[in-house]
Amino acid sequence: MERLTSRRTVVGALVVALITLAACGGGGKTKATSGIPSGPIKIGALLTLNGPLAAIGTAQKANDEVLVQLLNGKGGIAGHQVQLITLNDQGDPATAVSGAQQLVSQHVAGVIYAGTSATVTQTVPVFMKAKVPVVMLDPLDQWDNGKAYPYFFDNYPLNQPTTNVMVSFARDTLHVTKLGVIGDGSTFADTLTSDLKTSASKGGAQITSTVSYQPAAADVSTQVRQVQSSGAGAVVLLAAAGMGHVYDAMRTIGWTPPIITTAASFFSGYSSLGNLGATSYSNCAIALPKGEQPDAGTTAVLEPTTAKTGVNPSVGQLVLTNDDLLIFKTAIEQTHSLDPAKIKSAIEGFKNRSFTSPAFRYTFSATHHGGWPESEIHICNMAPLGPFDLPYIAQ
Repeated sequence: MERLTSRRTVVGALVVALITLAACGGGGKTKATSGIPSGPIKIGALLTLNGPLAAIGTAQKANDEVLVQLLNGKGGIAGHQVQLITLNDQGDPATAVSGAQQLVSQHVAGVIYAGTSATVTQTVPVFMKAKVPVVMLDPLDQWDNGKAYPYFFDNYPLNQPTTNVMVSFARDTLHVTKLGVIGDGSTFADTLTSDLKTSASKGGAQITSTVSYQPAAADVSTQVRQVQSSGAGAVVLLAAAGMGHVYDAMRTIGWTPPIITTAASFFSGYSSLGNLGATSYSNCAIALPKGEQPDAGTTAVLEPTTAKTGVNPSVGQLVLTNDDLLIFKTAIEQTHSLDPAKIKSAIEGFKNRSFTSPAFRYTFSATHHGGWPESEIHICNMAPLGPFDLPYIAQ
């Protein structure tokens, strides 16, 4: 009898233990499988909130905060809320590097903006060394190199294919082959100018003059006259700051050739375009064919965001930043992990994948980290603008 009672006691204890393990172990097993610790998922951003590029950074900050709110309102990422950590890099490389190190120390799962062209080349190596994935929009050609920058993924038209499109547009649409270049002396302008020269030599165009100005200079008419006297039939304005001064100088000297510029022109000096808007064009990613409305996915992001931040010509970048967040969301939920190597591998497996809008599809691979399709690089009219101030593709 004692032996039977002892056996029953042992069996009972085992049953209780197994039930307890099943109840507790189920949750534990899910955590171990997912690899996502409890608490929010931290995402970082380095923005320029003062100085010549502050207009870009302050708009990004407002937009990013609303986009994260929308994402969290839909359950966040894998059931975790997203915590956005935004730091001001002040447009200064040393400050930006310090900010990048701070984000690494705070164990961010990823970064959706690592700085403008003035700072991003210094911050990315910090993130690459720490194996922090970066998914962001930036035009520098080097980011396509997945071997050199294994954790950096770009969802924006790169410089070289963009300048190819600029030259083709000048030649075939404007019927102009003599181009004068005006830049703001920034890294952004210098790298674009280098690519433009390559595109011009291959595309049957001539660079007649290349000049630069200081963004803080109130009068740049001397530089504009220099380009005019070179025989340029169109101005290629490659700048991120002080663009309004260039427009003012052109009106002052009475010279109004076509202007071809970049999407940065929607952030800087846009209100100074005035009568030059009708003959000014920019490269564009998020744009509309003439007379069309944004698709449902784009509208679903722009409506609630612009209700809080207002409509302005920079809202097209909202779609790209929302894609950055959704690329991270998809990769993390696909791998059930915050392991950077797994996130990297997942993104490299995206083929013809759309996120916010079905119109914009990205393809990445182990060696190819510039995901924007060259077929979706367009030149747009600077004015008039369409719904949500999105630009129309120039015909």
